Amino acid sequence: MPLNESELKTLLEVAEKATPGPYFTAPDAAHDAPDHENSGLAMIDTGRADDWPIARLCEWNAARFIAAFDPTTCAKLVRRLIATNAEVERLREQLKETQKAAEKWYHERY
Repeated sequence: MPLNESELKTLLEVAEKATPGPYFTAPDAAHDAPDHENSGLAMIDTGRADDWPIARLCEWNAARFIAAFDPTTCAKLVRRLIATNAEVERLREQLKETQKAAEKWYHERY
């Protein structure tokens, strides 16, 4: 089932409050977590010196997904969906008006 307008706005609010992207993945040596040191897991980071890593000790496929769908990308996508939904609604209304006009034209002539 598609996301409704309220769900899209919630996603947008969450994305706008999160640490902005882009995000990157890198091996997580986990020197500060001996149980996981050199585990082959990934970390997600912004690459900015003043930021802490976004997530650590992630499975690689999950890390790649999170990095690809960072908050900046999420916000862009949600804004696009909201705009597309508005355009679809506008076109539906336009179609209704066109159908009414066509029916009126037809009934006036036949």
